[in-house]
Amino acid sequence: MSDFFKIDSRLLELAEKAEADCRESFARISEIETYNNEKVLRAFIDNHVSESLFAGSSGYGYDDRGREVMENVFADVMGAEDALVRYSAFVKEYNAMYDAEYEHDFKSLIE
Repeated sequence: MSDFFKIDSRLLELAEKAEADCRESFARISEIETYNNEKVLRAFIDNHVSESLFAGSSGYGYDDRGREVMENVFADVMGAEDALVRYSAFVKEYNAMYDAEYEHDFKSLIE
């Protein structure tokens, strides 16, 4: 990194020490991440998730095989008997929260 950026060597040493101090925690986080990734992948395989399940639907939820399968995936991952999941609602809610939080910032940029 020092070939491309003029960073004080004391700062680089401090960063290396901080990484060394956190190495054990990072390793544990990595173990948890691997476990959870494998759990989700197993749920996808067990429920036969395929590209065709993500095709468009009528929007009314009638015969929406993709939604049914993804609910089963969520239930398996969470260790639940059943799940009622509307993942599009997560996106809509997130967008609404984001808009409410940052709307004033955007307006100040264009005024």
